[in-house]
Amino acid sequence: MEYNYFDKFRIWEYPIYFLCLGYTYLELSNPILASLAQVIPKVPNSAFTVIICYFIVPRFIKEIKFPLDIFKVSLPFLIIAFINIPFITAEQTSSIQQLTATIFYMIFFVPQVVKLLSIKTGRDHFVLFNTIGTLIICVQFYISINMNIFFKTETIEFSRNHLVSSVALVFPLLVGYSFLLRGYKKILSILSFLFILLAAVPSGSRTLWIILPLELILLYLFVLPKKTVFVWVISAFFPFLIIFSIFGRSDFYSESALYNFQFRIRKLVELADPELRDGTVIKRYGMIRKTQLILDEHPFLGVGYSNRSFASFDAGSAYFGNRLIKLGRIDAHNTYLNLIGGTGLLGLAGFLYFLLKIFRYVKLISKKSIKKIDCGAILVSSLGALILLNTTTAPFHLLALYVGIAYSIFLMQYNQFLYNINNKRVYND
Repeated sequence: MEYNYFDKFRIWEYPIYFLCLGYTYLELSNPILASLAQVIPKVPNSAFTVIICYFIVPRFIKEIKFPLDIFKVSLPFLIIAFINIPFITAEQTSSIQQLTATIFYMIFFVPQVVKLLSIKTGRDHFVLFNTIGTLIICVQFYISINMNIFFKTETIEFSRNHLVSSVALVFPLLVGYSFLLRGYKKILSILSFLFILLAAVPSGSRTLWIILPLELILLYLFVLPKKTVFVWVISAFFPFLIIFSIFGRSDFYSESALYNFQFRIRKLVELADPELRDGTVIKRYGMIRKTQLILDEHPFLGVGYSNRSFASFDAGSAYFGNRLIKLGRIDAHNTYLNLIGGTGLLGLAGFLYFLLKIFRYVKLISKKSIKKIDCGAILVSSLGALILLNTTTAPFHLLALYVGIAYSIFLMQYNQFLYNINNKRVYND
């Protein structure tokens, strides 16, 4: 298979589109930035940049063929969420606002990004701006843990979850691109990778400690050229070891940051001991019980398409072993449980319909495409983000975007196949 035709598209030849879409990526990864930069209250600037991109999208992207329209297969879920609005008893306004945003992004943003990610320079653009967004978040977090300066607005407070979500998405991309790039670009990607680790590892996120090694293993097994992995490990981590041998940990982290890291390590060890196990982990399991209670009362439509609607449902308390855990009025911290509790069994059916339709094509991605480093890395990034959604709450359009990232690689194959047929080339895959 040849990819030369797709490689002819250069996104930077369309500067307004390039910058507007890049800014949208930044806002989606950094809610604090989005809130502080708002021109119109309660309306993110990305709403305008998405509209601009939709109407000035390059002709090349418009002509990319969709064997499956992502918006159309999402309609069953969206319709069920819309039907539920009159029956919502708590946080109805929040559900309306979130559903409006989801429909907006599903029409104007997600299908367009999926098309763009099927093109090499579209993937490069995605990596560039998401890396910039992640570096900004890492700086925010590094300042907050070392100087106790916390970034917040009237409605949003910066938390570890913002860091975890962004790092899990970008980490495999930077690792992959550090193999792909040459010269100063390779150095910049490795430096960005090291700085992200410098901020992310001490964050104490148990989820991140699990996902990052998993992403590395997947990259090693299915994507990266194994002959050069050892060289990459030396080039990436040897400078890291030299720096820490010259400087002590106290030169990089404050006492409070180191204490927080040690505290999180203890919490990780304590997971194996029921007597020492911290309540936050049990509450995660408790959200499964809360979802069951929601379905007992609202089996078909749930409590409303909003994490606030889920949180407002008072599930009381429940025993886990000999410990009584309060379940009432707590966010699910799990996108999938939030979706089930928010839209009920009908919403779950709509969601499964969406997934099955997409994965019908994702499973056709060839091994050759996976071995193409930028494609394989973005597939691992998509999988890492979908796993992460088990520990954080995100709206349906972000979930659809992460699934769509994988679909975009099939889209690349599909359109290249059409190009080969039209130009009477032999299709070798």
